[in-house]
Amino acid sequence: GNWYEPTVIAVKQKSALTQEIHHNNILFQTELFGPILLLVPFSTTKEAITLANDTPYGLGCSIWTHDLVEAHSMADAVQSGIVWINDHHKNHPSSPWGGLKKESGVGRENGLDAYYEYTQTKSIVVNCNKFDSDWFKDADARYN
Repeated sequence: GNWYEPTVIAVKQKSALTQEIHHNNILFQTELFGPILLLVPFSTTKEAITLANDTPYGLGCSIWTHDLVEAHSMADAVQSGIVWINDHHKNHPSSPWGGLKKESGVGRENGLDAYYEYTQTKSIVVNCNKFDSDWFKDADARYN
């Protein structure tokens, strides 16, 4: 098979074109699987979230910071099916896994969410009393 060496691709410095480069470059608009890290500078948390959400994909992302309050706020705002904080690509089998938006797959793997993806609920109501009357005899009865 094919093998790609671990690679870091970075936008050197923040400029007025950072969002345009991010939005128009296939590297930032493709769901890359492999040892590839893309780095884009940003000035504010809001800008970082905008860059993170500017893609048709949303399988997973990592947030690296010492500020866990800020990390949780960012994790809530990022459109990704799983968010790791100060870690990457570790997942407990009970934790659902799957894309959050558009082109990052359908459904969930792992956990109860995966179980529900493969099951369908059905109700069966059984009256165990002997039936010996006409349901429609009483005109005022509710049958709903």
